[in-house]
Amino acid sequence: MKREDIAKLFEGATDEQIKALLDINSADITRALEKRKSEVDNLREELSAAKEALGQHKAIIERLEGDAGDASKLRDEIERYRQAEAERVEAEKLARERAELEARFDAVSGERKYIHDIVRKGVIEDFARALADKDNRGKSDAEIFEALTRDKGYFASQNPPPDMGGIGNTVALADREKFGKMSLYEQFVFANEHPEQAKAFLNKE
Repeated sequence: MKREDIAKLFEGATDEQIKALLDINSADITRALEKRKSEVDNLREELSAAKEALGQHKAIIERLEGDAGDASKLRDEIERYRQAEAERVEAEKLARERAELEARFDAVSGERKYIHDIVRKGVIEDFARALADKDNRGKSDAEIFEALTRDKGYFASQNPPPDMGGIGNTVALADREKFGKMSLYEQFVFANEHPEQAKAFLNKE
């Protein structure tokens, strides 16, 4: 969000208020990027551990195959390690698919904030099922995401503004005072939902 965008929406706001809102927005973006970096780092660590386990499994299989001892025991050992390797390959495949799904979901979510992490997880699962649905073939990720979230109230920006005690249709002095006591972020949320009332509250005449 740019300074000019806030100035248009939040008419009459001081430079200090605009700067505070920009700082809040920048902090939110930074936290989101840091969280994503942490998730990517964790996936890399898991992949490294999986590769190390693969090397160990291959070494054991080669040793057992070269052993001329008990044939029955040898076959059982080989089969057990082959099964473990097949499970590891499947787990790695699922991890890659999940990471791809998360990346595609984050791309279409953009900077939207969900009302709760449980809601976000639920939308991700709906998104995954929708991608696999043959009826959605040919649709873009953005089109699918929009259809899943339209008018659902999943995002924080769609929450009702802080209780203004009957502020709906009035511009009384008491309501103006309540607005003035709100935090800058709460004022911004209210202004986004009720721009005309916010302008009236900010008008000092």
